[in-house]
Amino acid sequence: MEAFQNNIIFLELASLLLALMFVKTFKSKYYYFFIAYLIFAITADFIGGLITKVSNAWVFNIYTFFEYSAVAGIYYFLNENPFSKKVIVSMSTIFYCIYIISFIYIPLQRYTVIILHFFVVPFLFLFLQELLNSNKITNYKKQLFFWITVGLLIYYLGTLPFITLSFIEQLQTKVLYTIPGIILVIMHLIFIMSLIWLRKVRKLS
Repeated sequence: MEAFQNNIIFLELASLLLALMFVKTFKSKYYYFFIAYLIFAITADFIGGLITKVSNAWVFNIYTFFEYSAVAGIYYFLNENPFSKKVIVSMSTIFYCIYIISFIYIPLQRYTVIILHFFVVPFLFLFLQELLNSNKITNYKKQLFFWITVGLLIYYLGTLPFITLSFIEQLQTKVLYTIPGIILVIMHLIFIMSLIWLRKVRKLS
């Protein structure tokens, strides 16, 4: 099972390499933030994996800032509705304030990763709502960021219970790491398949 956890980074690398290969096909500000999201995730997992003798929680606490910023950037530029943009800016201001305070009140750092989940999920639903109310909904299967959003929703909603239990140290079992790992694999498989499929669709259209 440990080998499974360690090999997830190769799937993350596959997502990143494909995203970089297809940058000319999907180029946009939100696509660049998506690439940044993948780079930050790989960097955090790689560094976190190297640190085994002491706690690596600080790595993921720092990663939380970059993870949140990347997701916020994706959906700020992806959403065209002014209300959605205002919600993202407002929620981001609150999140960054909480994040800064966590370096003053250290115990709060245990919860920043959990808080992140509650702050990014609304962005995903705002995009889906905007997509539903637009002409693009008739062609949603060909919208790359519809599938990216599906993958992120599965990850953030699916891993929240396990992340919560892990960081508050109420339960420490292999399940806390195995199931989130499986969910992470599903997310990246969605990324990879949608990138490959939609690039072919764009070439044929």
